[in-house]
Amino acid sequence: VNPGRVKSRDGLEGRAASFFSLDWQHGLKREGEGRHWWLVIRDFMDNGDSELVYEDKLYTETDVLKCLDEHSCSRNAGAADCTWDKSYVTDFCLRSGIHCFESTDKASFSHGKDDGRKIYSVAEPLHAGMNRQPKYDYYVQDIGNGPEMLPDPREPMLWRVSKYGIMDRLGWIRGEKSGVKWEVPGDVSEEYKKQIDSWIFVKTGKPHPRTGEDQYGWKEVYKHNHQHYNESCICVFAEMAGLIGVPA
Repeated sequence: VNPGRVKSRDGLEGRAASFFSLDWQHGLKREGEGRHWWLVIRDFMDNGDSELVYEDKLYTETDVLKCLDEHSCSRNAGAADCTWDKSYVTDFCLRSGIHCFESTDKASFSHGKDDGRKIYSVAEPLHAGMNRQPKYDYYVQDIGNGPEMLPDPREPMLWRVSKYGIMDRLGWIRGEKSGVKWEVPGDVSEEYKKQIDSWIFVKTGKPHPRTGEDQYGWKEVYKHNHQHYNESCICVFAEMAGLIGVPA
């Protein structure tokens, strides 16, 4: 936490990108919660440095879209988690021009012989899995193998992501060895502080079957982990954009 900074709609001056992530929740009735969204917006510089711009709970689709517009966030610069209540979240995202992430237990996904494996799958047009019409018209492009119909760059897409792989990215970018700044302004909410450390990296207690070395894994220590998930998803977009890790 940087006490010398406060959250601002202006964000980082000269930023390379402004990414966001959304997590939809039905709410816990025993805690008096209704349906709501958790939203994080984070700005990145070309060198991978980043700063939290916005974090909060929002209650309606209108609130979400208004907040993104107020922070000058492009609708296709972020994603919503559609792992649960998939039909509602994907419908909202297709209507709004927002991408979707679906969390899985897979460690990685193949991107072909030349691109190896990544913690996110190859993108699929969101409308295709919903058996719906695309939000934007497809266009024809010939990239050497004959004419091909391609989705508009603004078309909402779906990626499947590695649940623990994206946590690893967040853990790495927050760590000292990453070499980049991952900053949080001093006026961040207490709830964000709890949620961002809702998962911790610990020894599993099970030695590696071949080497006998200690093994480590993620352990949940706070049930409201939504902002930790959002920040993990934002790391995926930063990696896709080549701002951290190996350029895509």
